[in-house]
Amino acid sequence: MGSQPCPTSAWTELLHNAGDASYQGEFRHRIARAELTRLFESGTANRLLSEFIAGLN
Repeated sequence: MGSQPCPTSAWTELLHNAGDASYQGEFRHRIARAELTRLFESGTANRLLSEFIAGLN
């Protein structure tokens, strides 16, 4: 069974990619920006993120 990345490192990587295209390239930058947009514009995704951060999910 393979190890899964911890949520903190996944979140950190998402933020680095979303903020700086030189971190892992333009393609990953655009994907990270789209993921962040979805998290903040989708009511369901936003609720799940909030629950995850609060430790409820």
